[in-house]
Amino acid sequence: MVTALNTKSRFDPHYDVVVIGTGMGGLSAGLHSALFGQKVLVLEQHNLLGGFATSFVRGRFDFEATLHELLDFDTPENMGPIRKLLEDAGVEYELNRVPEPYVIVLPNDNINVKLPFGIENFIETIEKEVPGSKKEVTKYMKLCNNVYEGILYIRDCAAKGKKPDKMKMATKYKGFVENVYKTVEEVHKEFNIPEKAMKLITPYWCYQGPALSELTFVTWCYMICGYLTTGAYVPTNRSHALSTSIVERIRELGGQVEFNCKVEKIHVENRQVKSVELADGTIIETDIVLSNAHPHVVYGRMIEPKSEISEFEAKKINAQTPSCSAITVYLGLDREPDELGIHDYEYFIGDTSDVEEIYKSFYEFVPSKWVSAICLDKAVPGTTGKGICQLSITGLVMGDAWKNVTEENYFEVKDELAGYLVDMFEKALNVNLRDHIEEIEMVTPETWSRYTGAYKGMVFGYEQHPWNGSLIRKVVDAEETKMSIKGLDFVGGCSTNAHAYSCSLTSGKEVTAKMLKVMEKEMEVNK
Repeated sequence: MVTALNTKSRFDPHYDVVVIGTGMGGLSAGLHSALFGQKVLVLEQHNLLGGFATSFVRGRFDFEATLHELLDFDTPENMGPIRKLLEDAGVEYELNRVPEPYVIVLPNDNINVKLPFGIENFIETIEKEVPGSKKEVTKYMKLCNNVYEGILYIRDCAAKGKKPDKMKMATKYKGFVENVYKTVEEVHKEFNIPEKAMKLITPYWCYQGPALSELTFVTWCYMICGYLTTGAYVPTNRSHALSTSIVERIRELGGQVEFNCKVEKIHVENRQVKSVELADGTIIETDIVLSNAHPHVVYGRMIEPKSEISEFEAKKINAQTPSCSAITVYLGLDREPDELGIHDYEYFIGDTSDVEEIYKSFYEFVPSKWVSAICLDKAVPGTTGKGICQLSITGLVMGDAWKNVTEENYFEVKDELAGYLVDMFEKALNVNLRDHIEEIEMVTPETWSRYTGAYKGMVFGYEQHPWNGSLIRKVVDAEETKMSIKGLDFVGGCSTNAHAYSCSLTSGKEVTAKMLKVMEKEMEVNK
């Protein structure tokens, strides 16, 4: 039995819940543990909170690090689940609505099209660009929306503690039932949508990572219809402000948040969490550990002793495919966006629209074939400052693609990639950025790994395949919990909710409630 050390430290000997990491999932877990009346300690290895939900300063520019747009907010009058989550928790926030979903620019296909919010508007814009496509695109979007509404119905039932009505699912949400195990590509083959129209429909795929031949159709429908029907939002003062606000609320509720506290070990005895051990040797007893750290890291390095890890747990984490990391160049520009020819918030730019080819390139050490570019000032006017603006350009990669980069050539590689991304944007939009760059910063999978501790620098969680999508994870979660270490669960990108800011926030609430209920039952059994 491991016992607590250093009783005069800033830590109490025992906490009901210990949360590892202050990413959105960890912060939400800490917040809801406190709301549920638990004595909670949130530990962050960095000196800054937020994980990927952060910002950084270069010169007079305060850059948003990662957030592109938040899903599931909707309006104050028609609250989406994330807006309601923050409202119910008493978290203060300020949001700006993103003006449009995206602009897709494919120079080799002579495509430069801005897509609007609203399913009907979306369809009409595609029809304008691809005359004669409306009937088939309408049929397709109707199916997507049926799946989306089916998910909302299931989620509503879960929130009320009810099981979905089988007859209702089979009739009203027939599209969901018939396509729940299919990939996006499999469903697309059932439609006769013109190639150009499909290119306009599918850019959001990169928000998930896997190619359309692997991505579950249910996940795809929730994402595209969620954005088109409820809009997209960004925090007015960057994602770091939202992280800070959540930390402040945790502390108001009596929770404890500590920085520069790296958790090295999770001590387990007889398949039950007993304590965590910090890098300085401090041991803190707890019954529940909610980890925002990646399962590969937890099971690979942190569980002590290793003999407590079951064959099931080892097989489970190794069966799943870790998703993407990213490269991003951040530009501080000495003009306002419109002066530079940047008229929109988000651009998807591709050398090709072949998703399979793009996805395959993630595994290779090659320049990005597909990028997302964000100009924050077009969503939050003037946020960077008067007469200036910021632009970030991001391409996805798999962490292993960087395995042969050495210390000797690392900075040269970074410079080359930064130059490539700038060139890609300039050529696609026919603009001049180089003469207006005041600040520039380039980050890689190594940067993400070093800054956040993310496994292989991953910015997403596990890939969502039909056998491992979020919905399937939730269906099997109760049984898998019985076979897992008692008192240990995961929040954030690798939770049952999967990745993205909104999913991470909901994971914190759902996983915390589940774990407290499980532990309550354990206590009843042991009485």
